[in-house]
Amino acid sequence: MTLRKAIAWLLLQAMIFIQPASVFADTAPGAPCSHRWSEWDPIEHPTCTTTGKQVRFCSICFTQQIGTIPKLPHSWNEWTVTKEPTCTSTGSRFHTCTVCGTRETET
Repeated sequence: MTLRKAIAWLLLQAMIFIQPASVFADTAPGAPCSHRWSEWDPIEHPTCTTTGKQVRFCSICFTQQIGTIPKLPHSWNEWTVTKEPTCTSTGSRFHTCTVCGTRETET
């Protein structure tokens, strides 16, 4: 666990015992917080088949915000020819993602 993740976890656990943001901020009770967000910290890394998740916290009210990390592109290996083209028929070939095994075919 990184230091950043440990701090984020501790802040999340401490939210149970923290007073409302108006106690610490220079705002009137019930006024909205002018969030000061931390950097995004990935909590689930994306792959070529799934999106990832990231989290950040407000240093004033400890609100947590979760965001999405886009999918990564496939990592294709070299094309493999399965049928050579001729003057009367089309050929075909495929390649496979080295991460997830997805196969793409062209004719």
